[in-house]
Amino acid sequence: MEFMKKVTQRLLQVRAAARLMAEDGLINTTDLLVATGATVVLAAGVGSAVIGTLDDAKYGKAQPDGQAIANAMSQFYRDTGKWPGQAEQAAEEDTAKTATLLVSTTDPDFLPGEYSNAFATAAATCKNNSLQGFVGATIAAGTTLADATLLNVNDYLVRKPDESRYPNWQGPYLQADIKTDPWDKAWVANLQPLYCSELIADASGTGSATTGGALGYAWLISGGANRTVSTDLQAANLDQTGDDAGVNMGKVTTRSEGGTDATN
Repeated sequence: MEFMKKVTQRLLQVRAAARLMAEDGLINTTDLLVATGATVVLAAGVGSAVIGTLDDAKYGKAQPDGQAIANAMSQFYRDTGKWPGQAEQAAEEDTAKTATLLVSTTDPDFLPGEYSNAFATAAATCKNNSLQGFVGATIAAGTTLADATLLNVNDYLVRKPDESRYPNWQGPYLQADIKTDPWDKAWVANLQPLYCSELIADASGTGSATTGGALGYAWLISGGANRTVSTDLQAANLDQTGDDAGVNMGKVTTRSEGGTDATN
C-alpha cells in the first residue's frame, strides 16, 4: 500500500512538471517515460488487487454452493435409499460396469480440465454390504472425465427422476439448477464409493473404509480458479499444490491454497 502511494505521488509530480514544460515548449522525454512507466505499474498493482479480491469472492461462493449440492445429495439418499445415478449404473448389464460421474452440466464446453488421470480409478469389486445393484459388481478401471458416463446431477436433485427407480423422492432438493461453479465450469461428483458403501474389496479381498479403496473417495469437486481439477480421486484431501474447491462426503474441505486446507 505504501509503495502504491509513492507511485501515485511521483506520477502527480511528473504530470505537473510535464504541464509546465509543455507551456514552455520543453517536453522532457525521460519524464514522459517515467510517467508512462508509473502509470503501467499503478495499473498493474490495482489490477492484481482486484483480481485477487474477485477470486476470494468466488471461493466464498464455491463453499456454500458445494455444500448445498452435497447436502441435497445426502437428503436424496435419505428419502430414496439410493444415491443419484446409482439405479442407472446398477441397470448396466455388463460384467464390468462403466464408471459414472455426476456433473452439474454435461455440456463439453463447460467441463473442467483435468491433470493426468485426476479422475482415474482402478478396477474394483464391491463387497456384500454394498448398496442395491452393486453387491459383487465390478466397476471398470481407467476412468477419465472424457470416457466416463456423465449424468446431470440436477436431473435428480431438481427434477423428479423415474419413480420406479427412486421411490419416495421428496424434492426438489435444490431451488434451481446449479449449472456451473463460480468459474463457469461444471462441478463433478464421484459417488461410486458410496454405491459400494465405501467398502471396496482390495487385493486380499478385504474392504477398507479408511483408505478410500480402489474407487477413491466420494468427491464433489470444482477445478477452482485455474478451471482444472488436480485432486486425484484417491486422495483424501484436496491437492496441496492446486486451487480446487470441493466437498469430500463425510469430510468437508473447501479450498486448497498454499499447502493448507479449510476443513470443517
